[in-house]
Amino acid sequence: MYLTVKNWELFQHYRDRHPPWIKLHVRLLNDREFMALARASRGLLMLLWILASEDEGRVLYDEEELKFRLRLEDFSLEELNPLVAGGFLIPDEECKRMLADASICSHSVSVSISNTNNTKDNYNTKEKRFVRPSLEEVAARVAEKGYHFSPASFFSYYNSNGWRVGKNPMKSWHAACVTWEERWLADHPEVKQPPTNPGVFGSLPVVNS
Repeated sequence: MYLTVKNWELFQHYRDRHPPWIKLHVRLLNDREFMALARASRGLLMLLWILASEDEGRVLYDEEELKFRLRLEDFSLEELNPLVAGGFLIPDEECKRMLADASICSHSVSVSISNTNNTKDNYNTKEKRFVRPSLEEVAARVAEKGYHFSPASFFSYYNSNGWRVGKNPMKSWHAACVTWEERWLADHPEVKQPPTNPGVFGSLPVVNS
């Protein structure tokens, strides 16, 4: 079972496998779908690009193998879901069936737990419906949390794209605010901030372009 990197042939050209470096295009900074990913997902995707260079843009869909190759002892295949959902990794047919089975199993367990904990009704078996915030609500959230990014820019961007993150409907605009603040702080290193765990993204190797 394999996952194939989207547009690998278009952006990467090698005569042999195991190249000493891969291309990292500057246009990535302007790719809204890529930048909408969580920082950990962006870092994981870059590591997978490096790994995919060994097999013509393919990555083996195997948890233990990826744990070892990526040197991530706590890695889970669930971490690949945002990359598959966003179209950055394309599963083969066998992999698609496995992902579908995992999704059905996860849904069944979730419903079972919900029914056990809610004997009077099944309200909690349904996902909460996303409610679009107003500009005033966004501004209030930014002020409350001490964020630096422009609430007007945040509101205009998501209001114009139908409140979607990549290709998927937004589930939490509060979480999106956190992502925007992280991006703002990354663009303004002169602003002092408390030290954080760099996670996957902070430990990426330097990649030549």
